[in-house]
Amino acid sequence: MKPQRIALALLLAMTFLITPVTPNNAVAQTVIGGDPEMLTAFQRGDLPKVKSLVIRGDNPSMTDFDGRNGITIAARNGHYHILDYLLQLSTPIDHQDNIGNTALFWASEDGDYDMVAYLLDKGASVDIRNGRGLTPVMTAARAGYLDILELLIDHGADLTIRDYTGRSPLDWARDSRTPGVEQALIQAGAQ
Repeated sequence: MKPQRIALALLLAMTFLITPVTPNNAVAQTVIGGDPEMLTAFQRGDLPKVKSLVIRGDNPSMTDFDGRNGITIAARNGHYHILDYLLQLSTPIDHQDNIGNTALFWASEDGDYDMVAYLLDKGASVDIRNGRGLTPVMTAARAGYLDILELLIDHGADLTIRDYTGRSPLDWARDSRTPGVEQALIQAGAQ
């Protein structure tokens, strides 16, 4: 192949990669490669930047390469003001990333009680299963986060759901060996 054709092919490929793709009716847009300003603003908690990018036409529901949307990114970084804004824009609170985790799942796994409470108060579904069939209750039980487990139970978590290997929340609690976790599940009716 001639050097001119190679150069032209590379130029066309680069043009395609840097051309913004923001359909007006998009629910989510996965960004492959690079670090778009919107995703950086979510992570940094830069609300003025997020607002200006939305006004410019950027998609507030875009996802990163791992499928995490702004709700998940802001929740994992404790940016409640970003979360409030995204929820006003009807960004899906129960969006599942590439492995099926929601923001509530990540907050439960991270042991972030305040974020779990916030997400539940904003309507996050307590029983969405990830790609392995795990729910936030299972991950809280596995990690031994008694306070989060009790909060999830108080919000109506289904204790009969089993993961894809057949394990229940009680099985996960027994593995954690954290005092009180197994007992809390038994008192709530788990079997």
